[in-house]
Amino acid sequence: MLKVTPELLRFLGYYISEGSINTARKNNTMALYNKDPAVLGDMKKCAELVCGSKARERAVDGWGTCTELRLSNKVIFEFLKAACGHTSAKKRVPGFVFGLSKERIGQFLSGLYAGDSHIRESSITYYTISRQLANDVAYLLAALGIVGRIKRKPYGAKSGDIYTVTFHKKSEMETFAKYVDPVGKKVKLRAFGRPEKARLLGQRGLSSQAGDKIGGAYIDTIESVERVDLAKPVDVYDFSVPGTQNFVGGFGGVFLHNTGHSALATIHAASISQLIDRLITPPISLPPSLLENVNIIVFLTHAKLKGSYVRRADTIVEIVGIKANMPVGKKVFEWDPGKDVFEPRERSVILSAISKRVGMTEDELRNDIMRRKQILEWMLKERVFDYREVARVVNMYYTDPERLMKLIAEWQG
Repeated sequence: MLKVTPELLRFLGYYISEGSINTARKNNTMALYNKDPAVLGDMKKCAELVCGSKARERAVDGWGTCTELRLSNKVIFEFLKAACGHTSAKKRVPGFVFGLSKERIGQFLSGLYAGDSHIRESSITYYTISRQLANDVAYLLAALGIVGRIKRKPYGAKSGDIYTVTFHKKSEMETFAKYVDPVGKKVKLRAFGRPEKARLLGQRGLSSQAGDKIGGAYIDTIESVERVDLAKPVDVYDFSVPGTQNFVGGFGGVFLHNTGHSALATIHAASISQLIDRLITPPISLPPSLLENVNIIVFLTHAKLKGSYVRRADTIVEIVGIKANMPVGKKVFEWDPGKDVFEPRERSVILSAISKRVGMTEDELRNDIMRRKQILEWMLKERVFDYREVARVVNMYYTDPERLMKLIAEWQG
């Protein structure tokens, strides 16, 4: 059994960036390459401790002259072959590394970034022709709180594409320097003369963060969505977990969510019967039984009040079940145009179900709804319309509602 030590982690990083194994012959040999004496010194130390044997040195030519460190160990050889890959285009991070502490991930990245990386005062970039490795590096950086941007560009007819993983924010470079210390390369931060502009909500005391970070997630722009035509069908698997969960998955680390999360959609229909007809007939053609997953339907109207045209929620209907393979609706609120008020009609089934699920009384839920109403009215009054600012308000309400309500009260004077 291999003991996870700083030397093992750096050795794995060195191998993935600067190493190879000889699979053509059955001699279980591994080699590491570099020119920097300091890097070679740490490579040799780590390799000899991990492999339990002395490294043989020789000068080799390729892209210039460098030193080769060669060792032999069947167990380590087979481990590298199975867990790390044995060609440059197939290199990857061993799975166990992703579950380590930040400090240990930093040890692994110290070996990795001592090789195929470029550390500038304004940015840090890792280079690889392995798509999988680029993705793995982005995930490890994310574990440290760093968002690495992956780019692909042509590298050569024989080598294919090269992938770069880059980050340049000062805070992220400081985090990198805290955990990662590549031999022979030092992170030198440039002096930022222009302070970051405080965003609107930051000025109001709602957030000290600027840019595209919201809590633990980052907002990015989707450049394009492309259709992929498969030569033959592939299996698609679906899985679920209890409650509402968030995940990170896909290439580069995309923020995902459990599909059981609440969703809002719009469709043109004047009544439940028209709505059902549109949903179960072409081109939508939903099975009627799936309509039980719809909780609430809000019908809007365009009316004239006091000489002006306004939009109002005319009726709010809850779907309470299925009868004869069709959904059954229950009217819980209705708009009175004469008084311009919303009148309750029947007791809410949805509110009762939420009460049981979250362990709150219906009165507590109504109080929570009124607080949310107060927040929305404040946001409308203060013209908080930018999606980033809206997200910050919502995030604060879920994490520290009392502080948010206090800030709103202070802002209103």
